[in-house]
Amino acid sequence: PPKGTVLRDGTKVVVHLMEWTNAKDYPKGKILHILGMAGDKDVDVMSTIYKFKLPTSFPSAVIAESEAIPVEIPASEIKRRLDLRKTVTFTIDPEDAKDHDDAISIEEIKEGYRLGVHIADVSHYVTVGSKLDKEARQRTASAYLVDRVLPMLPERLSNDLCSLKEKVDRLTMSVMVDLDKSGNVIRYKIHESIIRSHAKLSYEQVQTYLDTGEG
Repeated sequence: PPKGTVLRDGTKVVVHLMEWTNAKDYPKGKILHILGMAGDKDVDVMSTIYKFKLPTSFPSAVIAESEAIPVEIPASEIKRRLDLRKTVTFTIDPEDAKDHDDAISIEEIKEGYRLGVHIADVSHYVTVGSKLDKEARQRTASAYLVDRVLPMLPERLSNDLCSLKEKVDRLTMSVMVDLDKSGNVIRYKIHESIIRSHAKLSYEQVQTYLDTGEG
């Protein structure tokens, strides 16, 4: 810390342990970061990040690779996929959801219903052995903290290309399940697909509609 910095009792800091050869002596360390006073929300979150060594940023090469991915979906890619853009599809998530990576659709068929479950096709953008792939493997998963998300993939993917936004074409993997009127599975098939979510809904909105018929 800067010279003259006064640390009050209860201040949380990040320390690099320099020497501790004798358990009877005090360990010696160098203060790397002053986080703030224990109990403060931001300080506790930052303590968790440092404790578990969670990455807070992406290497520049990984960012560059994500930014190089074109937004427009090639016509050749659309042609080879099951086109579900005209099928009424929607996302349902909590009001405060940080991402929207799955959607559903439901249609009536002769035997009962056809349920579609659609997941963002991350594998189209994150190819095996790429810088994005290697970084994602190191991170394993996104970390959801009290006030922030440390995503597994850069924002270009996690909040844009792989987010099933309302009224935007998105590449997905879909499982189409035919159910009888009692909800038993008759058959199912998995497809590489393209969807266009018709609505971004919350659980609260849907529950209100089911309870009142309004909304």
